[in-house]
Amino acid sequence: MGESTLLLVPFFVEEPGDEAEFVRRTVEILREHGFETTYDGCNELIEDYEADGARFRNADESLEEVAAELADASEGTITVWIDDHRIRVGYDFDADTDGEVEPTLSLSGVNEHFFHGDDVSGETARERADRIVDAIAALAVETDPWYVGGWMHPHYGLDPYPDGKPPESGVERLGWIAVFGEAFHDRFGGRQRLLETPAWNVRDLESGVVLVRRGDLPRFLDCPVDTGLEPSTDDYLFDR
Repeated sequence: MGESTLLLVPFFVEEPGDEAEFVRRTVEILREHGFETTYDGCNELIEDYEADGARFRNADESLEEVAAELADASEGTITVWIDDHRIRVGYDFDADTDGEVEPTLSLSGVNEHFFHGDDVSGETARERADRIVDAIAALAVETDPWYVGGWMHPHYGLDPYPDGKPPESGVERLGWIAVFGEAFHDRFGGRQRLLETPAWNVRDLESGVVLVRRGDLPRFLDCPVDTGLEPSTDDYLFDR
């Protein structure tokens, strides 16, 4: 497959609120969805994190202590594991104040082999994808983002990354998964029309955001996904 790609899921959040609580709740949600905060599965502690430019390995700190450190530093990362594969959870609490469109929360990790490896059955791949999507949905309900994207990165110029806030967001294609906040609904012809998107799965989340999942698994680079539906997901959403 050439250069490896990693799953990237940025959350763009307008008002994260209390920053330490934001860290604590998002990590707790990941734990509730089967992500572990130490490699050996001891979910009482945080094993690996970064704060204020320093990385702490084998730290074995409590979530409350690490959350306070990240809030004081205004940015940092916490490492979690899913099926022994590492995902880095990033926080940037200056993201919405410095004039740049940057995610307050992000998940990055697990390459294409996590889903498409020779030793990964179709059932295992789908179960892993479902767990990640369920966690994204729960995080979206908790954080109320105006946009979440999810795709295998890099997409070589095709990444559905916003360069502004809606309605002029610059997002003109869908990755594997997206969550659209209310600010996007008019762009797609209203909330009801968005809920009718031809895609593998569309979820009406309780916070008012809408999750659109293009296919069952994230695909390598720009591999087309045939949902068997017409029009295609991208055409339906963006060619209006």
